[in-house]
Amino acid sequence: MAKRSYQQYCPLAHALDLVGERWTLLVVRELQLGPRRFTDLARGLPGLSPNLLSERLRALESWGLISTEPLPPPAKLEAYVLTPAGQALNAALFPLAQWGVQFLQMPIPDDEFLGAIPAMTSLRLLFQPTMAETERLSAELHLEPDCFRLLLTAAELHLEQGFSPEAALVLYTDPKPLLGLATGMLAVRDALDGSLLQIRRGTPDAVKMLFAQFSLPTGRS
Repeated sequence: MAKRSYQQYCPLAHALDLVGERWTLLVVRELQLGPRRFTDLARGLPGLSPNLLSERLRALESWGLISTEPLPPPAKLEAYVLTPAGQALNAALFPLAQWGVQFLQMPIPDDEFLGAIPAMTSLRLLFQPTMAETERLSAELHLEPDCFRLLLTAAELHLEQGFSPEAALVLYTDPKPLLGLATGMLAVRDALDGSLLQIRRGTPDAVKMLFAQFSLPTGRS
């Protein structure tokens, strides 16, 4: 398929020439926390056909925004990763996502898909730390089959794909309960009683401290 272009000498037009096609930025979103296999990307983008996903990946690779790398043994598959140019695109996507928060419905509509990566992206938008300057909190968060490590300080939230053997908290949940906890619309005790959250390491009080670091932006309820 021939590449479409706005044919305008403008930075925004040239950026949209590269990533303005439908689904392209969501593919980038799925890669922002670490390598993803084709099947991982397809799972996170259920409305995207395999053929179109392949097309978008080929385009992103040809523009130097993504590349492939082998997964560690024993896996024999390759995963897609963002190149430095692709990672730099995250700096533009985060403000766009911040702007988009105002249009989200709360609570989450039952007919809208919420995957692991969008849920983790939302955590960044909801981060409103209340911890003291000297406090730190580490967590391993399982949204099966995905796993993420979180490190929170009084000023920063670090998120990555992968395990965290030294984490103070190890939690199992799903994307929608996770956002319910982070927005305060779901209490930790209710999530535990309803089996929407499992604590494999740590205490309920530590979990409450974790989710106290997140809240809806001012003006949202």
